[in-house]
Amino acid sequence: MPYQTTMNRPVDQYHQPDKPTQIEDTEPISEMGSSIASFSGDVVSLIELQLSLLSADFRDFLSGSIIPLVMIVFGSVLALGAFPVALYALGDWMHNEFSWSLAAGLAAAAGIGVVVALLLSGLAGFLIVKNLKYLKRSRYELKRNMNWIKQVVSSR
Repeated sequence: MPYQTTMNRPVDQYHQPDKPTQIEDTEPISEMGSSIASFSGDVVSLIELQLSLLSADFRDFLSGSIIPLVMIVFGSVLALGAFPVALYALGDWMHNEFSWSLAAGLAAAAGIGVVVALLLSGLAGFLIVKNLKYLKRSRYELKRNMNWIKQVVSSR
């Protein structure tokens, strides 16, 4: 067309100015396609294995965390239900026994309640963190798989 610009192209072994461009050897392209397909299949297999491992590790984590989770639930129910009543009774007892004011007895009881709640929460947190060891296996395998993928991609 008259309004289009003609580009000067270098002459090489594949393109001659008077011949149409043809790709004679398609083997490297098919090798690359099969390599990509093989790599994709490997990545999908790794993802499936990683999810299976994570599922198994999570089951192990939950089986070791049942007691701490029950402790958290029990501690919460205790704190929300009976604990304020017990603390009030303790404060009233301190008021009567030690001749403290009612406010001082209740404040001392509240302090004792906070200490007990912190101890229960700390113990439960410690036990849950201890059971996170089951998830280390999944994290380690994920890191290895990601390093393998990076290595394969960078070597191509």
